Amino acid sequence: MNTENTTPESIASESTEGLFTREHIAKVWLMYHQQAAPRGNDRIMLQVLTMHPEYYEYWDQATTGTRDEGVVVDGVNPYLHAYFHAVVENQIETEDPPEVAQTYKALLDAHMDLHEILHRISALLAEQVWAVMAKEQPFDRKRYVRDLAKLRNSVARSRRRT
Repeated sequence: MNTENTTPESIASESTEGLFTREHIAKVWLMYHQQAAPRGNDRIMLQVLTMHPEYYEYWDQATTGTRDEGVVVDGVNPYLHAYFHAVVENQIETEDPPEVAQTYKALLDAHMDLHEILHRISALLAEQVWAVMAKEQPFDRKRYVRDLAKLRNSVARSRRRT
């Protein structure tokens, strides 16, 4: 999948094959070790990978072609975690949908940690993608936008209380 033009709908319309690859992580991680300057979706993925030193051994494993399909660390698949981070980073950068960038800015303005912001938005996106894949429902952009608004509002409310 080309994350440079990724929208929630394009995620939902893709089959699971090709939706996410460890090969892409391996390519980007090798670029990092070779001190190459990534661009586009590679740049975004490298930002995500380096934000997660707890998963460095898994990024290294990806470069060896090791395919442990059941990798779970503290209840999280590091590869899917990186994927959702990258998609959200792309949505923020492209402002597509604009509500993701608005939510990001609102949470930053509330002095929330950058990594926590990405996790909160990623969780909302993951819920939508799960509904698409597990329940075979179409991507519900309106719900995603509503959930983003709820997140902004809940942070604004908690900020007013402090």
